[in-house]
Amino acid sequence: MEKGEENLGSCMRQLYTVKRWYDKDPIITEAIRLIRKLPVPQQEQLAQSVINFVNLLRKNRNEDPETLISIGKDRVLGLYKSSNCNRWYDKTPMLQIALKKVSSLPDEDAQKVAQGIIDTLSSIEQ
Repeated sequence: MEKGEENLGSCMRQLYTVKRWYDKDPIITEAIRLIRKLPVPQQEQLAQSVINFVNLLRKNRNEDPETLISIGKDRVLGLYKSSNCNRWYDKTPMLQIALKKVSSLPDEDAQKVAQGIIDTLSSIEQ
């Protein structure tokens, strides 16, 4: 197999294995998995806290909390899918908003939010 074919094969495998915006990061993936296990009322409470936190984070950086930033083509596709309510969390409007806000954060910030969710939910499970 030639080098160009190897790269193409690698890209194709990546396309099939990473379908959702959060699948690229194991921390965010774990946070989403834990959120999904919660009853809807708790998902909504957590979502409101996440929204408040992201808005505060953006305010402290002098960013407009309502403005989405440049997020890349994968996340744009996710925003499109959210408008069609195709994903499990799109059925809960508050959670949809929260995860849309997290997906628009820089990767490092999204990871920190996700780690906070994991830490919070893990302490509750114990």
